[in-house]
Amino acid sequence: MKNIFLIFIFITIGYSQIIEEREIEENKLFFSYLKYSGVKFYHVYDNSLEILNSDGSYYKSVSIPVELDMEVQNVYLLSEGVFTSSVDLSFAVTYFKNGNILKYHTNIVSESGSVILSMPKVNFVSVTDSEDGPKMVSWIYDDGEYRSKLYSLPGDLVSETEIDQNLVKESIRLENPFPNPSNGNILLNYHLPEGETKGEMKIFNSNGIEVRNFLVDDSFSSIVIETDQLPSGSYHYIIKTKSSVSGKKTFVVVK
Repeated sequence: MKNIFLIFIFITIGYSQIIEEREIEENKLFFSYLKYSGVKFYHVYDNSLEILNSDGSYYKSVSIPVELDMEVQNVYLLSEGVFTSSVDLSFAVTYFKNGNILKYHTNIVSESGSVILSMPKVNFVSVTDSEDGPKMVSWIYDDGEYRSKLYSLPGDLVSETEIDQNLVKESIRLENPFPNPSNGNILLNYHLPEGETKGEMKIFNSNGIEVRNFLVDDSFSSIVIETDQLPSGSYHYIIKTKSSVSGKKTFVVVK
């Protein structure tokens, strides 16, 4: 009996605890796996989308555009490189208005808060991959009846296999650029995971347009970028290998 009691104590102590990290008041918390930034949590807060890191710390906020006389019903499909061909965030917002006739509107919104696509009367959109690339389906609610539209998307969807692989394996690591901001050369440090010997560094401007790309390998752990030919502004960069994509880092060029 004594032995059984001791075994029970050891088993009880061996269990990990579920720990509350943060409470979000007056709203629901959702999550998404982003292609370049990994797992993020998000919720609507004061006409903005507040995005949190996986440890619950603040990541960034994006303004939600206002639709005249309409309320936000849902914010969803937070993603990177799906609704655009850049590395920037984007998401869907569905609005509604109660009255004699129920009205809906859906916008696809960029990281800057601008509207990429405006869809009157649409009350829901969904995305899927296909042999012809990623597609979006919209549901249009028009005077009590539904119809749909099919769209092709410029980006890429993250598959469940990619998510599983990226969560399990060691990821590409980007260190903070130095100096930052910079008006001359800037040092970008990186670390390729074990088994990856080469990759491609891509640099994008604030509009998501690729402006530079460089081949990198595991012979070095840094690359020096000359900023003389880059206009003043913010730039994002990532590294892609044959099987993974890094998170993105930002540097600022000043003149």
